[in-house]
Amino acid sequence: MKKLTITLLATVLVLWVISWPILRLFFEHTEVGTFGDSYGAINALFSGMAFVGVIITIYLQKLELGEQRKEIRASRIAHEDTVKSLNAQLELSIKSAKINIKGSLLETARKSLETTLETVTVKAMVNSRRLDTEIKIMENELIHLLKEKGGN
Repeated sequence: MKKLTITLLATVLVLWVISWPILRLFFEHTEVGTFGDSYGAINALFSGMAFVGVIITIYLQKLELGEQRKEIRASRIAHEDTVKSLNAQLELSIKSAKINIKGSLLETARKSLETTLETVTVKAMVNSRRLDTEIKIMENELIHLLKEKGGN
């Protein structure tokens, strides 16, 4: 399109520049002015064609703007859909993080409970051994007392 426009402008300019020497060859200086005036109708024709060209250009721009508006609407809708998807993904990420935190807390509580249970079990075993030892000591003392009373 750009090449065509440049070519047309160059052609018109070349024809305009060449027209002066050609007209001087065939007409006298006074006749050239009269000859030029005879092309006044053609000037009006080309001016009208240029005006139609401007109107066509404006119409084509209007169509192009309509297409751009449609594309912008479609782009906006796609953007809104993307935002909705990202919001949903964010909500799922938050829920997942909450689940992971709760799982970690439960695991920590379980380990703490196991440690406490082990500590209680060890203390119970120690206390049980102490009780066994004390019971044996008491049995020995009782046996010793019985022997003393039985021997007397």
